[in-house]
Amino acid sequence: MGLLWTFMGYSAPYNLFTGGMEVLGGLLLLFRRTTTLGALVSVGVMSNVVMLNFCYDVPVKLFSTHLLFFAGILAARDCRRLLYLFVLNRPVAPADLSPPWSARWDAGRRRGLRWTVKALLIGAVLVGAFHTSWGVYQTYGAGREEPPLYGLYDVETFVKDGIEHPPLLTDAERWRTVIFDWPERVAVRRMDGSVVWLTVAVDEAAGTLQITPRGPAQTPTPWTFERPQPGRLILTGEMEGSTYSVETTARDLDTFLLRSRGFHWVQELPFNR
Repeated sequence: MGLLWTFMGYSAPYNLFTGGMEVLGGLLLLFRRTTTLGALVSVGVMSNVVMLNFCYDVPVKLFSTHLLFFAGILAARDCRRLLYLFVLNRPVAPADLSPPWSARWDAGRRRGLRWTVKALLIGAVLVGAFHTSWGVYQTYGAGREEPPLYGLYDVETFVKDGIEHPPLLTDAERWRTVIFDWPERVAVRRMDGSVVWLTVAVDEAAGTLQITPRGPAQTPTPWTFERPQPGRLILTGEMEGSTYSVETTARDLDTFLLRSRGFHWVQELPFNR
């Protein structure tokens, strides 16, 4: 699932395309004239979503399968017309778009009332969906504010309990990188590749942090940080009975290949890394 979210999240245009197709299928389903087209679009889109969920072990398999099944039911109403059009090359009669109630009920002011109620219902659904999505975008997406000390820092010097640890891959205690990416969390990657998540509260004005190991009955401990020069960050404090002094250097995020590669219309050779 992490792999799926990583490669999906890498490309903003692809996210807009896949999300836009989902929205398009839903909008087309709101009107009888375009219900079949909306069902076909939704079947195509949700087939891809269902396969991604199953093949990358995403925990919404049943929900996405239900949506695909419902879209198939809506498309099945016109299965004979679709068969004539796409397979048998026969003339296709127009669909019956008459309302499911009598013409008398659909006449005059009641028709206006029907459209008003429908517009209000559709508007409420769209406003609610937009409000929820905007909140997610601001909380988890690119619209969220960068936390204090935001960045990825390579650990240059690591001292624990007064003993300096050299950067050996066999040292499971030494930190390799420190990542400030979330407002109340910091990730520490050790030399052996393991990752430790810590809860953090940063006071930039005072130059202090409160770091709490994640787990039951853990208490926060005070740390201090210094920025002697741009790109340098020194962390000092104690945690779980040990003292730490960690000197780090911020890494330029644009040096990562995913951010620097860019787009190319023409490639003489495949660029596969």
